[in-house]
Amino acid sequence: MTANQNEQKEEDDMIYYKTIKDVPDSYKTSIQKLINNATLKGTGAGVINVSEDFCRIVTILDRNGAFDK
Repeated sequence: MTANQNEQKEEDDMIYYKTIKDVPDSYKTSIQKLINNATLKGTGAGVINVSEDFCRIVTILDRNGAFDK
């Protein structure tokens, strides 16, 4: 498998959450903070299309105080 094929497979295997309702509870509070402060706006009609990797990183940053005012 070439590097490009490997990258494509990883991208194809990525988990995405369409709306906040789809986001697992373990990430939901942190993602909701970004929605509430308009940092994460999505594409309209409640569609946010965030990846699990994004949610994981946001949650780590939030737990370390990055979004505290």
